[in-house]
Amino acid sequence: MVDIEEVCVRDLYKKHKGNELYKGFYSIGKKIYQDDGEIINEGFTLDKEALEVLRAKIMAMLIEDLPIKKNNPR
Repeated sequence: MVDIEEVCVRDLYKKHKGNELYKGFYSIGKKIYQDDGEIINEGFTLDKEALEVLRAKIMAMLIEDLPIKKNNPR
């Protein structure tokens, strides 16, 4: 069974056509499309500051996974 996953980040201010209540908030969601036709939605909302912290943590994790370059003396 192969499921397809889709992850997205939405600016809620834009999604709700400039409604001031949503200014500075973002939703992070994941949809899982299963082979049996079922769609599972998961998600949560963050303010801009928390989103930037999450982004920094993700970037730090990705940087840790980069291969280490060895200096080759000439």
